[in-house]
Amino acid sequence: QPPDDVSRLVWKKVLRSLTKAGALPEGWADRYSAAHAMGLVERQDLPDGLTRLVTPIVVKNLARGYLSVVGASADIDTLDNLVLEQGATTYAMAMSRAKAVSETTKRLRGDFIDAVLGGAIMPAELKRQANRLGHNIQAPHSALVFAWADGPDRPSQRRLETMISGEIGLGRYSALVRLDENEIVAFIRLDSPDSPQEARDLAEGVFEQATSENYADHLLCGIGRPAIAVKDWST
Repeated sequence: QPPDDVSRLVWKKVLRSLTKAGALPEGWADRYSAAHAMGLVERQDLPDGLTRLVTPIVVKNLARGYLSVVGASADIDTLDNLVLEQGATTYAMAMSRAKAVSETTKRLRGDFIDAVLGGAIMPAELKRQANRLGHNIQAPHSALVFAWADGPDRPSQRRLETMISGEIGLGRYSALVRLDENEIVAFIRLDSPDSPQEARDLAEGVFEQATSENYADHLLCGIGRPAIAVKDWST
């Protein structure tokens, strides 16, 4: 939300500058290091007579985001510091609740995929479980398997999960994801039974993220043929 006395052009310039990781206080781009600054409000001078106050939002010893206040340097005062301190705590509580829901949903979706692949549940019950998860299993699907190649600089499984979840979270795909120790499986809904195009698009999106983080050489992905019915997922 731009301050009332800041022009749209200046505000756009401010937003562009703050999207860069280098705009954070020194060491805060590392989310683990930034967590040690919990409760600390840093003041940064910006161009055009503006000042930024910023503090990390910390959940379970990890900075999940950053809360900022930007305004004219003369207008920033101790009340703004207090707003950031209290605001970061409020956001941390909300993020913690959201993460708990996310972890539960993730577990349920993984259990559902296990049930499908195991073939131990009747189709009517599978449909009921899928409805509870908000996923249409009547549509054709394709399986993707993501994994890091073995090597000394292999990124973490958590990083791979975050990249896949980030792509799915954009809302372009409907997918169920299951995590294993060494790989991540996603069953993605397709628009057509003749082409796994959505699966290819998801794979390319994850690959682009891996490329931007210099992880592309480590990333492996396999894409399965379209499965018309849920009973064909295991094949």
